[in-house]
Amino acid sequence: MPEGAVFKGIQKYTVQDIILQPHNTKYELERWQLPDGSYVTGKIPKHIKGHYGPELRAYVLHQYYGCRVTEPLLLTQLLEIGVLISAGQLHNLLMENKDPYHQEKGDLLQAGILATEQVQTDDTGARLSGKNAYTTVIGNEFFTFAITNPSKSRINFFQILHNNKPQYLINLDAIDYIESLKPKHWLKGYFRLHNTDQIMTKE
Repeated sequence: MPEGAVFKGIQKYTVQDIILQPHNTKYELERWQLPDGSYVTGKIPKHIKGHYGPELRAYVLHQYYGCRVTEPLLLTQLLEIGVLISAGQLHNLLMENKDPYHQEKGDLLQAGILATEQVQTDDTGARLSGKNAYTTVIGNEFFTFAITNPSKSRINFFQILHNNKPQYLINLDAIDYIESLKPKHWLKGYFRLHNTDQIMTKE
């Protein structure tokens, strides 16, 4: 710097980049032989499912479902990065054992409803298994939940809100409706005596 220059601090300049490379974790599991000749082996952490970690699984699902990358292109991409995976293993990651993801999606909806005072909803036409269907969207500025079903009936909407575990509130309005259906004579009395203002499930 020339003579007489005065230091005035630091000016920050950010350059964004991304690194795609495999990151392997090797678990060393102790193995013991018991007096009866049998063996016991240590267990890997419960959150580990198979030989592919959660970040890789999330990346694969996002590329395939979110970015519409085909399986052959996704396989080529992973192999070029250095991930050791076969076409069959990739297919299993995309198609098999998705119950935890569906459960997480259902939990997101329930948490969003409980944490906010109101939600908005709409539906649009969609295709499901080659047939006409409806995609229902529920959310607000904090979360978005979408699901595709063959129906957009009121019952279907309530089942979505309850994460396919419907609950029924038995109150005076419900009892009046039951009476309008002219049920067996003992049914309305049963509800009035035992279930007023109670929540029931199908179970």
